Amino acid sequence: MQKLLELQKSFADKFKDAPEELFKDLPGGREQLTALQTLSKEVGELDEHIAANTPESNAIVVGRYLGEAPDKGMGLFRAGAQHLAKSNPEGWQQLGNEILASTLQAAGIGIDPTGLITAISEMRQAVQADDGEAFGKAASKLLGAPKAEAKPDANLERARTETAQAKETLTKAQTESWRFRNDRSSQKSIRTS
Repeated sequence: MQKLLELQKSFADKFKDAPEELFKDLPGGREQLTALQTLSKEVGELDEHIAANTPESNAIVVGRYLGEAPDKGMGLFRAGAQHLAKSNPEGWQQLGNEILASTLQAAGIGIDPTGLITAISEMRQAVQADDGEAFGKAASKLLGAPKAEAKPDANLERARTETAQAKETLTKAQTESWRFRNDRSSQKSIRTS
């Protein structure tokens, strides 16, 4: 990827002042070359974030990929979860517990996944023993007060902010590029008229 980026930079440097005739046979002309350079730069940056494997970098990669998916990343997340479950069962169990804990907290159930399993086990034993009091005690564990929500990770929040800013900058650049191409196209059609 680095070699490709260097090659495109070299090409752009050599032809930045080239006459427009040089680009007439290239589909999309100079604008297409600029778009390809931008795309290769973005791919290079994503590769760097993947290689860094930090929470901030991972948040940027996930935000980029899931944010561009038509279903807001649900299908991609499911596929990733299935892959993780097969390739790293311990990692999947840890992630599953984190998701379950978050779901329980959001539902106002003041218990963690381990406590949930314990309470259900105690409830089963109470049913088998026909012990209503033990069942009630086990059920009360499920109805306890929700735990206080953890403070958000400052690094993750910063990464989210940076991702949003990068997305805003990208959208602005794409809009400006479109306007530039549109203006050039309009000028060409005026000249040919």
